[in-house]
Amino acid sequence: MEHYRQRSGLLMATRRGSYWDMSVVETAKARELFRSGQARKIRERAGISRSEIAEELGVDESTVWRWEGGHRQPSADVATRYARLLRSLDRVAR
Repeated sequence: MEHYRQRSGLLMATRRGSYWDMSVVETAKARELFRSGQARKIRERAGISRSEIAEELGVDESTVWRWEGGHRQPSADVATRYARLLRSLDRVAR
C-alpha cells in the first residue's frame, strides 16, 4: 500500500519506507507523448507552431522538430514542462 504526503513542494509516495518521486512518472508520461507522435498532433490541433512552442520552452525550433520526430528526447525538466503545456493546449483545442 502506498501513502502519499507533500514534501518540499513535490508529491511523494512512500512504499516500505522509501520515497518515490512522482515527477519520475510525469516525466515518463511526457516522453511517451513524443514516442507516440501525440505531441505534434496536439500542437497542430491547437494551431500552435513549433516556433511558438520553442519560444515558450526557451529552445530552438529545430530542437522541437527533433523531439516531435523522435530523433531526440528533451531533458526531464523540459519534457515535463512541454507535457504540461501540451495538456493545456489540448484542453483549449477540444
